[in-house]
Amino acid sequence: MKKILFVLVATSITMAAQAKILRVSNVPGSSAPYKGIYAAIHAAEEGDTIMVDASSTTYDNVTIDKRVVLLGPGYWLQENGIIQEGGETASASIWVGAKGVIIKGMTLTGLTIQGDQTVISRCRVLNGITIDHANNCIIHQNYCMYVASYSLTDPKTSNHQITNNIMTGNTTGFYMGNFTNTLFAYNTCIGTEKPRMMGSDGSGKVLDCTIEHNVFIELPSIDMSNSMNNNTVPQIWPYKASMTDKEVQKALSNLTDGAFAGDDPYVLSGVPAGPVVQDLIVPVTVEKGSKMSVTVKVGVVK
Repeated sequence: MKKILFVLVATSITMAAQAKILRVSNVPGSSAPYKGIYAAIHAAEEGDTIMVDASSTTYDNVTIDKRVVLLGPGYWLQENGIIQEGGETASASIWVGAKGVIIKGMTLTGLTIQGDQTVISRCRVLNGITIDHANNCIIHQNYCMYVASYSLTDPKTSNHQITNNIMTGNTTGFYMGNFTNTLFAYNTCIGTEKPRMMGSDGSGKVLDCTIEHNVFIELPSIDMSNSMNNNTVPQIWPYKASMTDKEVQKALSNLTDGAFAGDDPYVLSGVPAGPVVQDLIVPVTVEKGSKMSVTVKVGVVK
C-alpha cells in the first residue's frame, strides 16, 4: 500500500524543553512561516529544530552558524512507495560552521563540515562529504560518494564514526581519506573501481583507524597501523554506482556485513526517525453542517 508521509517530530532527538520547531517551505502557497532555510536559522535559537518540507525546487546555499537540527523528509520516496506532498525530497547545499549540528533526511548537493561533533544521518549526498578540520563527527546511514578531509595534505582530523552508509566512490574508487582514530564500519561500497583509503599520490592516508564489517569489491590497501577485520568481498559483484538504496538492499539481502547489517542498519529512503502518518482516509463529500469523519493511521519509523 502506498503511504502518505508527513514528518511530525523526530523523537530520537533530545532537545531542551524550551526548544522550538520552525517550518520551512518554498512550495508556492505553503503556509510555512519561512521560505528559506537560512531565514529559519537566523530566527532559531541554539537547539531548535528546523523542519524542511519536500519541494521540487532546491533550497538556498546554506551556512549553518548555530547549533540546530535540520530535518528533511528523506529521499527516493516514490521508489519506496511513499508519497510526499511538494516533491521527492528537500535539497540544499550546506556548509556547517557550528559545533553539534544535526542534519537528517535531506538531499545535499554539497556538504562541507567545519563544526566539531556534527551528525549527518539518513541523507543523500550527491557528491562526497567533506570534513574540513572538524573532529568527532558521526556520518551514519547516508547514501554518498565518500567521506574525506578538505585537503589530503592538511593535518588529519580524528575520532569520526562512519557507519552503515552506502558509498558509490569517485571515479578511482576513493571512499575515505586523511583521518586518524576513526571507525569505518558496516558500509557498503558499491563503486566498480578498486577501493582506496588514501590519495592517489599516497598522501591522505588513514592511520590508526578501525575498518570492519564493510562490503567491498575487493579489499583496499591500507597502512599497517590500521585494524582491518571481518570485511566481505562477495564472490559475484552485481552492484553499480547508479543503484538506489532499495536495489542495494535486494542485492545484499544474504550478507551479514555492509550497510544493512549491524545494530543500527541503513534505513530505506532516509526517512527520519519518529511518528509518520501512514494512511489518511477523508470522505469525498460531506453535507453542510455535518461532522466530517477522518481516519488517520500513524506508525513509527525507527
